[in-house]
Amino acid sequence: MHLIPDKEKSVKATIDFILTDGDYVELNEKAKSDKINNLEKERKLVLVKEEAKQKGTLIKEGSVEYETKRDYVKEAIRNTEKGLQGEILVLNFERERLLKNPVTKPYVEKITHVAQNGDGHGYDIISYDVDPISSDKVIEIYIEVKTTIGSRNTPFYISENELNVAKLKGERYKIYRVYNYNGMPKLKIIDDLFTDKFIVEPINYIVRGVNQNDKHTKI
Repeated sequence: MHLIPDKEKSVKATIDFILTDGDYVELNEKAKSDKINNLEKERKLVLVKEEAKQKGTLIKEGSVEYETKRDYVKEAIRNTEKGLQGEILVLNFERERLLKNPVTKPYVEKITHVAQNGDGHGYDIISYDVDPISSDKVIEIYIEVKTTIGSRNTPFYISENELNVAKLKGERYKIYRVYNYNGMPKLKIIDDLFTDKFIVEPINYIVRGVNQNDKHTKI
């Protein structure tokens, strides 16, 4: 078991956390999230205007062919922490964006980082925007953050659940593509996933155990 490192009164902080029904896993996750949040406060996302539209593949833009098969699921698992860092960048971006508009400004504190409570929502952040039908009203938007150290055209993994939620939420579902993360991070907003600009390719299979009564099964 490890306490919070390099902090005065770390033992007291740990004990207080445990006494309020916390555990060491939660403590470590909270410490990591706080650390990342502090680091990302110094960086700004640059929203890049849409470039010339290209048809792409998985979700993949451009027509680049891959000679080897990449394991997007394993890549996604390895990039979990970088995904959290990208989410923090987007949270800060959204707060600034809402503050700039008097209509959305009252909703800044309502922005919710739902991914902190698990990945089953199909999106990472609930934010707000001006209703395109009525400019004096505000609607919820649902943001899925995809972060890469690569370029804006780097393919990214998307789950079946995320696709289903995207279809359900329609235009209110946004993919915030954070790219060039290790340099000056940039942002591209995708709100037209189900158009001919993108091709969504199924790339994984599920393996289930055989029936115990199967003649090929040895017990």
